[in-house]
Amino acid sequence: MTAKEKLETAILKIMVSNNMRLFGCLIYNFEIRIIDDSDILKKIKEDPNYKNNQLLTANVTIENKKPIITIYESFINDHEIPELIFVLLHEIFHVLDKHVIQNKNYVNDIAFAFATDHIINSNLIKDIKSHYLQNVSQPYDTFIIPELSNSKTHTTVAAVYNYLVENMSNIHKTNLNGDIDLISMRINNTNYQLVTDVIKSEQKTNDESEEIVNNLQAEVRSIINNSNELIKGDIDGSAISNLIKQIIEIKVPWTYLLDKSICQKIIPDDSNKSWKAIKKRQFTLGLMYPSDDELEKPSQLIICEDQSGSVSNDDLKKFSSVLLQSIKYFDEVRIIRHDTKVQRDITYECNSVTEEQLLFETIGRGGTSHKLVFDRIEEAFENDVDISLVILLTDFESNITQIWKHYTWTKNIPVTVICNNVINIPPEIDKHPIFIK
Repeated sequence: MTAKEKLETAILKIMVSNNMRLFGCLIYNFEIRIIDDSDILKKIKEDPNYKNNQLLTANVTIENKKPIITIYESFINDHEIPELIFVLLHEIFHVLDKHVIQNKNYVNDIAFAFATDHIINSNLIKDIKSHYLQNVSQPYDTFIIPELSNSKTHTTVAAVYNYLVENMSNIHKTNLNGDIDLISMRINNTNYQLVTDVIKSEQKTNDESEEIVNNLQAEVRSIINNSNELIKGDIDGSAISNLIKQIIEIKVPWTYLLDKSICQKIIPDDSNKSWKAIKKRQFTLGLMYPSDDELEKPSQLIICEDQSGSVSNDDLKKFSSVLLQSIKYFDEVRIIRHDTKVQRDITYECNSVTEEQLLFETIGRGGTSHKLVFDRIEEAFENDVDISLVILLTDFESNITQIWKHYTWTKNIPVTVICNNVINIPPEIDKHPIFIK
């Protein structure tokens, strides 16, 4: 079987395998090439630091608005199809997790390259061993840091990066061909060699590259939210599934939002058992009084999701990520989906709600008005519901500014705007809105 035939067979298996359905949908976005690496191999073997027999596997970059996976012909010839599948999945992850975009937070490029490889490989290997991934094999020369393979603290690129910065030594780098480097180094007491497989995008194309990666992540969100059965029962709950969820999750600064929200529960000390809660209205004025209610009420987050026609399906999928995250931090989450009318208004107890109940959906899709939504929040506030925070998921093409001053709750309850447009939000509504690009 020729190198081309082996690679085509590996791609086909990804497309048709039940336990790789998600990757089968994504691989259509990639151009996959084979490269004659005889000259590069010759240069590697001439390097005095060269020790391993096989170093060249593949690399990934973004060119002409398209992610490109290049696989070296020597690797294809020396490895079996299940190992080629492993490498293809590995390279897809590099793009999906934005490793192809230069990250200024990582000063040490070598540590960053090693860290990303370790995270991807360790998750793939876990799922191979657990039989979540079938017909996939780990190449014998796969890079992984054994002492971190079962670590509960080194599960992110940042954590592994910090570990490597502290433990790397004897680093030697030889440029092989443009952006491709042969790296020899020592980590603790073990020698390693690696050929870089993540080729950073040029600064001038960073915006285009980020758009491509964002679109790929949006496609994953769409697949998971609209067709959850694609991974449900196949790899759901696996290491890969958890990694994907971390990658595509919209980053919301919950620490900041929780600091901003009204604290409803103050832990009583032995000398004062009455401070089970505080009076909300007085708290917003800077005064702290114990609640008159003997029963401690749950803290409630209200999320108003703009379902108007001016909000795209892709943005609604991003909004659904916020809904899924919110259940971790509050006792109750009330989700009001609306356009000009309130289409759905449900309060969930966060200790019993399931992800399926919060999945992406489209209802309404008409014009936009927040009046009826604000009326409902005002009613809850007047009935002394303990509302900790209100989040407006919206494109802000609504009447929020016009109606804001007519409600009492807007003066008493913290509000955060999470907006899919970069638009001027009046500071009296939210001084620090969150923009989802």
